[in-house]
Amino acid sequence: MMKIASLLLLLCASLVAFAQKELLVLNEQNKLTYFQIKNIPANSSTESMNYTVDFLKRNYPGITLYKDDVKDSTLEGNGKVLLYKKSMLSGQEDGEVTYQLRIDFKNGKYRLLLTNFNYTPYKRTRFGTFAPVAGIVVSLDNPGKSIGAKQADNYLNQIGAYSAAFDKQLEAYLQNPLASKENKPALKKVNTTNW
Repeated sequence: MMKIASLLLLLCASLVAFAQKELLVLNEQNKLTYFQIKNIPANSSTESMNYTVDFLKRNYPGITLYKDDVKDSTLEGNGKVLLYKKSMLSGQEDGEVTYQLRIDFKNGKYRLLLTNFNYTPYKRTRFGTFAPVAGIVVSLDNPGKSIGAKQADNYLNQIGAYSAAFDKQLEAYLQNPLASKENKPALKKVNTTNW
């Protein structure tokens, strides 16, 4: 009985892991987009924007904001996420995906858009590390023959999981931003000269 229960649990977990691609939809320009609208506490849109900028600086320093417009209540920026090949024991870096981020605030809600997913493959360098291949950028909206169907599905699943995790963290931060700002305890200092 315990074996059957654990098998069912494993099956359900694998279905959830592979269903992340369904979170990405096509927008009006036929581009893959992660699109969510969520309610937030009744803060002003300026205050919510400031909390979001603080959230991005603390948790996602790789996202660069190029538009921080208080008048339009809009944040726009670029970010990237690493994709991994999966193997039996561990994964290795397979490439990176750059994306555009847009967050709009209005009437106690925010709208999150992640779009324009462009894939850059990685290859192993002579030092054994992985680095981006120069000059190769593939749009994941229509990868064509440059990426296989199975590989593209794997990438879209990873992007969907990343987008959902990003959205969940942002929502939790905006629901209670002051609790998230608590400072972590400082490391204990030890004098190593005295025994």
